[in-house]
Amino acid sequence: MRRTASPQAGESTNSCASDSRGSPGIVRMATEFIGWYFVAEDDAVILVDAGAPSYRSQLEPGLAQLGRNFDDVGAVVLTDGDADHKSFAEKVRREQDFPVHVHSADEQLTRTGRGPNRERASFSTSATPPPGSS
Repeated sequence: MRRTASPQAGESTNSCASDSRGSPGIVRMATEFIGWYFVAEDDAVILVDAGAPSYRSQLEPGLAQLGRNFDDVGAVVLTDGDADHKSFAEKVRREQDFPVHVHSADEQLTRTGRGPNRERASFSTSATPPPGSS
């Protein structure tokens, strides 16, 4: 995986068109804290998440790393409806008419920024085994 030099706050750490397992057609666009991806197949590029609002400027360079442009984008897939995932998705949906897909459990959060409380995982630091496990 090729990376650029360490970024300043808000700069991209683009990797080339493969992940650590060498999968062709995957480009990671990111900063230290938030990542989003292009996944290219023969007939389309899928954007997975949309990072932070300022990451919109990474869209064209990311497509160019794959030798692609806006006409090749088939959809945006959001892995959840949080702000660091949906960011500029609505803007490019309006500008470019890309379909945006999100799981129904996150649809309200994606549209309004508010949604039902999601169950949070809790981790016990107790050394006591859970009931019924002995």
